[in-house]
Parts: sequence; structure tokens; C-alpha cells
Amino acid sequence: MNFDKTGTIAFLTKVLEKLKGKWLALICSSVIIAFVVFLLADFTGLSQAFSLPVIGFMLLGEIAFTRKMLAGRKYELEELFSNYKLFIPAFLTTALMIILISVGFVLLIIPGILFLTRYSFALHILEDNKEIGALEALSKSKKLTAGYRFKIGIFYLVFLIFSVIVFGLSLAIGLIPNLIWGTNLLLIAGILAGIIELLFITPFFYASITMFYDAIKEGSIKKQIRKLEEEQEEAQEEA
Repeated sequence: MNFDKTGTIAFLTKVLEKLKGKWLALICSSVIIAFVVFLLADFTGLSQAFSLPVIGFMLLGEIAFTRKMLAGRKYELEELFSNYKLFIPAFLTTALMIILISVGFVLLIIPGILFLTRYSFALHILEDNKEIGALEALSKSKKLTAGYRFKIGIFYLVFLIFSVIVFGLSLAIGLIPNLIWGTNLLLIAGILAGIIELLFITPFFYASITMFYDAIKEGSIKKQIRKLEEEQEEAQEEA
């Protein structure tokens, strides 16, 4: 799919079409990741200190799982744990991404957005090139996203709007009964918003960003091939 000629909403519509009949598996993967990253962290007593080493590894598995799903190949939930050999590179890549993006947002909003769009595909590249390290994955992501960062920013903005709408509706559901009947439903509304975020928005985001990466990578490869062909033609003409 050529993302250069496709708008964000049209692209997301294509993703939804690809996910028909596959939502249950995608939701299960999202729930498993949430359980491992957050609940297991609390059970160990290490709280969120345990999450950072695990989150990169689990996201790497989610990428591998989702790519097979979108490509129409056989996929299994065991795929979430298939990249165990990349635990350390995934941890380092995720840690560097979080540090760079956080520092960017602390200094000024614009650098944070720039780093977010620049390094969005670092884990995808690591999953594609298992022999490279964290710094090379970040470097390759920077190169791949060049020329697409505005569209990537719009992509994130769309999902942010989705989350804000869900939060706003849940807040309204919680506050309106309280104002009319004095019944406080904020806790229930908050739980409902969390469920929607976990079961729809999060897996939809993972699938979309993965398909986004594959579309841009495919376009990049085609450009490289065209460039090589042009260089070969020029060499033949000179000869």
C-alpha cells in the first residue's frame, strides 16, 4: 500500500479491513501484554521498575505477531514471546527512546514531538534486523521516517483524539448521573474507559503503526531499487 498517496483516515480504514475476523486474537495479545507489563510488575513488588525491561520485549513480540496477522500468514499468541533472544536490545532501544522523547518534551514540546516521530519505528526495525543493536535501530528509524514525520505526527494526533473522546465520554457518563441524581459513577466510567482503551484503541494502534511501518519500508525499498536501476542505466550509457 502506497502511504504517500493515502490519507491518514483512509489508511486507518484499510487497517480495519485487514483486521476483520482477527479482533479477538488482537485483543488477547493486548491483554497479555498489559498483564505481563503491569500486573506482573506489581505482583513482583518491583512496581514499574520491572516494566521497562519487559515492555520493549513484549512490544517486539506484538510487532512480530501483528505483522503476520496483517500479512495473512499463520499467527499464534506464542509469537509474543518469540523474540526472547532480543530481550537486551529491545530493553536498550525502548529505554533510549523513552529517555530521548521525555527529555524532548521536558525541554520544549517541539523536540519531544520530533523525537517521537523520528524513533517511532526503532523496535520494528530491530524486529526486522535482529543482528543490529539499539543505536543502529534508532539511526535506521531516523533515516526511514525522513519525509514522513508530519504524517506520523498526524497519525499520533488521530489516536490521541480517539483517547480524548473516550475519556470525555466516560467523564460525562460519570458526572451527569451525579449532577442529576447524586449518583457517583466516575469509578465505573473510568473502568469503562480503561477497557475501551485496552480492548480497542491500543490494539488498533499497534496494528496501524505496524502496517504504517511496512508501507513506508516498502516504498523506501522501491525507491532504492529505482535508484539502483537508474545508476545501472547511466553506467551502461557511459560505457
